[in-house]
Amino acid sequence: WAGSGIFFSAAGKKVGSMSINRIRLLLALILFLITHLIFEGSLIPLDASRERWFWLALSGIVGLIISDSLLFQAYVLIGVRIPVLTMAGVPVISSIIAWIFLGERLSLGVITGIVVAISGIMIVVAERGEGNLASGNRRNYILGILCGFGAAAGQAAGLVLAKQGMAGDYSTLS
Repeated sequence: WAGSGIFFSAAGKKVGSMSINRIRLLLALILFLITHLIFEGSLIPLDASRERWFWLALSGIVGLIISDSLLFQAYVLIGVRIPVLTMAGVPVISSIIAWIFLGERLSLGVITGIVVAISGIMIVVAERGEGNLASGNRRNYILGILCGFGAAAGQAAGLVLAKQGMAGDYSTLS
């Protein structure tokens, strides 16, 4: 994860975070089409219902386009360390979204884990923020933090949407 963050941060500073995301998505699409053809016998999942296509497309838009664009912009604004840390909140946010919208139950252990994870992320963000706020990079730091948390929320929402689209025993590759 660290290596990809460093790569995308450096590339994003040179050509822009949006360009990097578009190039990455195009390459990923080509690789997935080839992989799907090899393992499933067709370039795209022709057996998917319209409802499944809707949920999976929405998941891709939220998780791969919006969320990753925010993450790459956070890399450009504040470096790799904090945005990667904010992504540790994805399971927390996913659990909360699934609890609210899918009626999933959260055990005491899960709630404890959520509190610990959020506390840890907030401590690191608050410590790091003091130095950045004093150095005059306040606007970029705050915007970078917001992009990082937006990326985590988008990734979490994308995962919950994908869960809707993959209901049943549908192929995860498709």
